[in-house]
Amino acid sequence: MLTDYFFYLMQQLQVCHFSETDRKTRGGKRDNIATGYGGMQCIHCAGRPDARKFFWSDVDRLANSFAEIPSHIIRCKRAPPDVKTNLGFLKSKHPEQMARLPRGSQKVFFRRMWRRLHGHGTEFGEKELSNHPASKDRVLLAISEDADWLSDVDCFVRKQLEVFCATKADIEKVKTERKYPVSVGQVGLRCIYCAHSAGGAHGSAVNYPSGIGSIYECVREFQKVHIESCPNIPDPVRTRLKSLTKTSTSLTSVLRRYYILAAKALGMVESSDGIRSDLGLRRIDENVNPIEVDRKRSANDADLYDYNAANRQQYGRYSHNYNPSSGPYF
Repeated sequence: MLTDYFFYLMQQLQVCHFSETDRKTRGGKRDNIATGYGGMQCIHCAGRPDARKFFWSDVDRLANSFAEIPSHIIRCKRAPPDVKTNLGFLKSKHPEQMARLPRGSQKVFFRRMWRRLHGHGTEFGEKELSNHPASKDRVLLAISEDADWLSDVDCFVRKQLEVFCATKADIEKVKTERKYPVSVGQVGLRCIYCAHSAGGAHGSAVNYPSGIGSIYECVREFQKVHIESCPNIPDPVRTRLKSLTKTSTSLTSVLRRYYILAAKALGMVESSDGIRSDLGLRRIDENVNPIEVDRKRSANDADLYDYNAANRQQYGRYSHNYNPSSGPYF
């Protein structure tokens, strides 16, 4: 997920937290930062009155201004000369390694870094999920790994959808609405709020993806068409989603790949009759939803873009004593 240049650069930083003494620096630009707010600082000048610290207001600011960090390391009077030499050498290899990484992998790293700095996952976290209508007896499209790979808005939308297997009653609704043919046991997606309402989920609140690869489009359609007009979504949820749409979303290339892997983690498999569940060993009828979440099978980093772990088995080789003349080891 990272080039050797970025990995080495991260080794020159350590976590810090905003204090009142930090407020007087940087020309008054830190007036609105709360005490204790997480950031990063240079390990070489840490603890000194003029220590360089970095505090970002959001993940986009982090990604767009990250170039300030290597600029400081190069200028830092307390950074060892070999560190600066190593940075220069690894930077020359950075474009070549970036070209071998899937597009969006660097942004995924920044998102993970941001969330770890501030001690939370997505804004709509476990506390809110405990009161979620689908948290106890339904299966959400969202899985725990979403926060590692997707933006806050993408994580949020996935938590508003539940996965289910069509019953005879569901099929009758499809026939009434003159939708495409659906068979018993076929996997579908529906709005969790409509599904728990008196009238049940119907119309734009329900979709039956033709294949795992089309789940992404179904979720996008749900977000654009249904959420705004849904009469059952609570106002706080709608308000929160509107605020999140102002932030950046995940790259489409990352989303499409992730949606496929996450669907497989939930036990979804392709068939000639749409998506099925390979966990559905119980009888499918009106009272049974055969999709059961097995968290041990959830998508993990090895499945989801652990692109170059094999190339970095000896991280210590980029210590202060690293010799650039020996060349890169990827």
